[in-house]
Amino acid sequence: MDGEHIYRTVSSDVVMTAGMVYYAVKTFKPKKVATFTADTEGSRSIYGGVVDACKVKGLNLVTEIEFPLNQASYRAELKKLFKENPDVIFWEANPETDATIFKQWYEMGLGGQWIGSDFANRTSAKAALPASEGAIGVNPGVLEDERTKAWGQRLNKISGKEGVTPFSANTYDATIIFGLAIERGKSADRKSIVENVRKVALPPGEKVYSYADGIKLLRAGKEINYEGIAGTQDWNKFGDPITFLKVEVMTKDDPSGMKRIGTVKPDDINDIIAGVLKIRAERAK
Repeated sequence: MDGEHIYRTVSSDVVMTAGMVYYAVKTFKPKKVATFTADTEGSRSIYGGVVDACKVKGLNLVTEIEFPLNQASYRAELKKLFKENPDVIFWEANPETDATIFKQWYEMGLGGQWIGSDFANRTSAKAALPASEGAIGVNPGVLEDERTKAWGQRLNKISGKEGVTPFSANTYDATIIFGLAIERGKSADRKSIVENVRKVALPPGEKVYSYADGIKLLRAGKEINYEGIAGTQDWNKFGDPITFLKVEVMTKDDPSGMKRIGTVKPDDINDIIAGVLKIRAERAK
């Protein structure tokens, strides 16, 4: 829309890093934490989100290290990282670098619980296991419920492929919201869509969970609030949603290299996100 209006159906890094910090506090109750992130634009975004979320939760951030990707050795960086013995390390790299980092971390006999972002995934797990056993990734994912299961089965039937690829749920939600906005405005004109996307996706309308149910209520003259597969899709003023996050652990016991062990819901992290946005608003003054 020419940069005039942008609405996401995928969590921003603020949401993902809030989930990383939330899960660390809830599960491990760390006294000291550290960051270990690559010198890339994407990793710096994760680093910034983690630092601000740690401030909101009052965590003691003892070490912050940035490193180049694809080095032959990270022993010097790891030694510096663990000088203050952090209980939790928030990290982001890439599969090739993860393989080196975790191999050398394991060989050096260092401790700590590693928690990563969407880069802590199956590709990285297969590269880094078995040394990375127990490392955790917190990233966008759907709920494990009957609605999502049925949706996944329909998707597999239509696509002719097994499994749900990344961002399928987010794309689905975006398509449904667009369609409902067109229906409510009785027009596919850009201006009409912009005027109606929030009105079909946010409260106070009646909650609907499918395109068909939404169309039915709209044609009956009622207001709706579409609840997505990827999340509620209740945007803030910046057009960002707080979607569901999945928690996975790297393990050789799963053929994929990752096993799901939990879920982070919007209500779990709303306060952290609000705190981070407040910090950033004050910083921008």
